[in-house]
Amino acid sequence: MPVLDTIWTGLQTLNFVAAVASSDQKWSDLYNGNPPISRGAAIPLYAVLAGLGAAGMYYGYTRTSECREAKAEAAGRAMQPMPNGAGPGTWPPPAAPAPVAPPPAAEPAPAAP
Repeated sequence: MPVLDTIWTGLQTLNFVAAVASSDQKWSDLYNGNPPISRGAAIPLYAVLAGLGAAGMYYGYTRTSECREAKAEAAGRAMQPMPNGAGPGTWPPPAAPAPVAPPPAAEPAPAAP
């Protein structure tokens, strides 16, 4: 989604530059004498909109970068050998060794007569 913020910021920056670079007459002529917003109001508006887009870009790109790093770290941990000696990515996991039965109890000694 940061790509959408990038596109938005680029468009608003172009609007800002167009408003700053034109005169009031050119601005009016651009809209056939009936601009939806005056040039004086458009300049700060486009500056704020471009600034909001830039903030969204910064936030979005840093969060996606952190997410990619976390995924890479998790993948690295998943490739580590398991404590029971199984290799990474084995399924089903190796069976646990069978429990060792306790030795049979010693026969009691016969009682003396």
